Amino acid sequence: MTEITAESIRGLRQSLGMSQEAFAQHLGVSVSSVRDWEQKRRQPRGLYAKLLREQLAARSETPGVMTAAA
Repeated sequence: MTEITAESIRGLRQSLGMSQEAFAQHLGVSVSSVRDWEQKRRQPRGLYAKLLREQLAARSETPGVMTAAA
């Protein structure tokens, strides 16, 4: 299973060329959630953890590609 870390979330967002605001909107979360995840204040849970895990796994297979699941 792909580990979700602050660094992996930031790396995914940056590889997609998205600001924190755009990434938050894409995921359907608040900007403060993305900031908290990237600053190690909180971990994504539930559906958001699943979506991020899928995106991180897909990124390791095909860098720079966002899958339809997100």
